[in-house]
Order: sequence, then C-alpha cells, then structure tokens
Amino acid sequence: MARIPATLSLDKIIEVARALASLDLRRSDAFDTRFYPPKDADVEDTYNYFLAMVAIDHRTNIGDRQFTRRVGGEVFTGSDLLWRLGMEMFNRDSSFFSPINLMRLDPAVVRDWLVGDYGPVWIMVLGPTCLGMLGHTCLGTMEQPLGYSMFRVLRS
Repeated sequence: MARIPATLSLDKIIEVARALASLDLRRSDAFDTRFYPPKDADVEDTYNYFLAMVAIDHRTNIGDRQFTRRVGGEVFTGSDLLWRLGMEMFNRDSSFFSPINLMRLDPAVVRDWLVGDYGPVWIMVLGPTCLGMLGHTCLGTMEQPLGYSMFRVLRS
C-alpha cells in the first residue's frame, strides 16, 4: 500500500477537537415518522420515497428567503421542511413517489405540494424535471416495461 506523506500537528488536532466539542450535535432518528416512513411501511414505497426525496433535497432557499413553514404545530426550515412535506405526501399517497407517477408528474402538482405562504422554493424550478427524469431513468434503466419499480432496479 502506498503511503501518503503527511504530518500531524497536535495544535491543529486540539483546535479541531475543541471546535467539534462545541457543536450541538445530536444523532438523527432514522425512524422519525415526521420525516421518514415508519418501519412497517411497504419496502418498495420506502425505497421510492427516499430516492425521490434525495433527488430534490438541495438548495431549498431562493436568495435570502428561507424555506420555512409551520406544519402540525412545529416550525420546519430547509431540508427538514422538505422532508416533512414529503412525509405528508407519502401519508396521503405513497404511490406519488413511484417511478410511473414521477415520470408523468405535472409541475402544478409539485407547486401545490411545495409552495405555500412562505413563497417559492428553488427546487420548484427543477424539482418537477428532476423527479420526472428520475422516473424515466428508473423505468428505462433495465429496459423493463412501465411499472418496473425503483426497488427492483436498485435490488438488481
């Protein structure tokens, strides 16, 4: 194995350790049903949800305008709000995140889902296109007939 020449600075190690110690880091709960499907959710629906949400989870602000909204008595901002709204959609209709639905997704549906009194979000510009391309890619990846799922594509 090749060795990479490097030196360690004890001062820098201590500086980084102090910076990390000062952060208020908490472990994320992967089973927090405000953001993620419950443990007993259909596996295919869960795969579809995560793949679609990760595809659009970026740049949730436009300029200095934050993507913030109160949902169910709690205030969510940025990605937390996006995933919270994702779970609202998942709870209404988990098939929303299926490749066949994403492929045919009307931008007006995405607007109604993600835009509210907090104003537009950056992902509103590319979200429908991103999700549509994801649906097409998953359905066409293995040259399978329409209805072939992301779960089966990922599993293969």
